[in-house]
Amino acid sequence: MSVDAQQQCLRCGAFVPLPDLVCAHCGTSLLVEVTLLSPAPDARGRFELMKALGALDALHVDLAAEFKRKTPTLARGVSRAVAVRVGQALASKGLEFEVMPVGLSTSQPGGGRGRRVGLAVGLAVIVAVAGAAVVRHRRGGPPAAPEQTAAPSATVPPAGAPTAVTRRSLKEVVNSVASIRCARSVGTGFFVAPHHLVTNSHVLCDAPEQATVVLASGAKSTSRIVRRDPQRDLALLEVDIDAPTLEVGDATQVEVGSAVAMVGSPKGLDFTVNRGTLSYVGRVKDGVAYLQMDIAVNPGNSGGPVLDENGTVIGVVTAMLKDADAIGLALPINYLLTGRQPVWPEAPSLLLSPEWDNLLATAKQTEEATDASTRTTTRQVTQVGLAMAQWVSPRQVEAVVVSPLENGGNRRWAFRLMRADQLLCDLSPVRQPDWFRLDSNNPNINPEVGQRLRASNLDQKLFVGVMVLEWSECHAVYALPSRYDLALELEGADDDFRRVGIKLR
Repeated sequence: MSVDAQQQCLRCGAFVPLPDLVCAHCGTSLLVEVTLLSPAPDARGRFELMKALGALDALHVDLAAEFKRKTPTLARGVSRAVAVRVGQALASKGLEFEVMPVGLSTSQPGGGRGRRVGLAVGLAVIVAVAGAAVVRHRRGGPPAAPEQTAAPSATVPPAGAPTAVTRRSLKEVVNSVASIRCARSVGTGFFVAPHHLVTNSHVLCDAPEQATVVLASGAKSTSRIVRRDPQRDLALLEVDIDAPTLEVGDATQVEVGSAVAMVGSPKGLDFTVNRGTLSYVGRVKDGVAYLQMDIAVNPGNSGGPVLDENGTVIGVVTAMLKDADAIGLALPINYLLTGRQPVWPEAPSLLLSPEWDNLLATAKQTEEATDASTRTTTRQVTQVGLAMAQWVSPRQVEAVVVSPLENGGNRRWAFRLMRADQLLCDLSPVRQPDWFRLDSNNPNINPEVGQRLRASNLDQKLFVGVMVLEWSECHAVYALPSRYDLALELEGADDDFRRVGIKLR
């Protein structure tokens, strides 16, 4: 096989070197799988074939297990150059097989002969004709590049068709990811457009400090906030440096159980790659529909991309489930184009699919049902209340609330920043609150408060949540001569526990 052999991209029709895994022109995956169509050979034949295939590059399959299936897949997620060598081994045994883009094999559910295509890669398709193997390639020399023709539209993998995220493609993804650094914290972001990257809102630094963006190449830049949505925990930044952009896709089109990967800076370890499985689509918490993954999310991963098996971004790493083993949550990338003021209005319209609308409707129904349950239970014990508020940074305040339900009933928390009777802006937590049970025996509880808890029969029945709020978009605050006479109101709280003044920490 000539090192100059070419392959044709099935999406854009461009010709690229045969060993390439991704089209350099349109970014489409060029990975294929090889499926055996002939009946599996006898035990001796299988042994000889496994020996021959085992000498090739990694095929990403368990050959022994595959040969027990009716239609074994003998290579998955490999380059077409590797597929040629696999085909040569099968041809020497007179076996019929097909080479297909990963996920479009006729052995896959929904596949069919009508979708079967031969890939013009030198040794492209081998079929059984009158008992003899016919190899469709040029005679008299090494395989030549195919004649340039328009790529058949039927061969283009549909959105969400599973392919393998290879080491090479992940290496390229790292070049599109940035470490976002503040004085006392680190997070992650990724490029979606020239000089623009997406991250979590809570990753950004305290004003007036600007986040420093660092690429894998070592290039650095300060950042400017273009848009920010603290409620959905998303932000769009502009930087002076540039990097390749990542393709975004509809998160609702990815199947549960498929492989995902994320890139981030866990504990400050920049550009770390982790793999896992998509466990659930639409896990509702606080009215937001998350992607659930079995990946260990650590501080520093926030804002990083979650990639499907195509290497397409489907989510933004956002949170981890405490007291759990490797349960991570990511915001579906679709949220970038959701709401009256989208964080990234220029995002592809495919993010607004009917499936996404259904997921948002389900999340809203779940939130409303939770709120109704919370209100009913609250009246039976005590009303949710705002206990205290205090400054923690120039633009952030820490709110302490009390609820009769564990984790506050997973309700949606809405606050108002007030000055006298003037509403300055609406606020919401920038990250998941920390909760603990109110225990009168806790040594940190004032003895007098503990005694009141026991006397009122509320001991061990109340939960305290600590939430961090910020008002970076509330410009009225910065125009005030003094911030020390501000107050915080909690929406839905009892009148006696709705409003507190904000104290200096």
